[in-house]
Amino acid sequence: MTTLTRNIEFTDKNVYEIVKFRFTKIKEFKFYEEKGSVNYVVVLGGNFLKIENTYIFDFIPWGENLTTLGDIRKSDFYIICEEFDFEFKQYFDV
Repeated sequence: MTTLTRNIEFTDKNVYEIVKFRFTKIKEFKFYEEKGSVNYVVVLGGNFLKIENTYIFDFIPWGENLTTLGDIRKSDFYIICEEFDFEFKQYFDV
């Protein structure tokens, strides 16, 4: 999965990076999109948890500080996996 993400460490300008995630040993995946939707924009959103040997990425959380699988499963976009890696690339607006 590839995302375009604003780096909030740069407060005086808009600096964006491409983050490429690779999820392996996926246990659960949910992506629900309303009919007619064309793109998702998430502002200051997203949760990342580790419960035992499982990693949980909740990209569109329905609330703050969600820490249980029951809460995560209410999200419209989450991935639960055993392994992942990622890389950052600089984004150039051309």
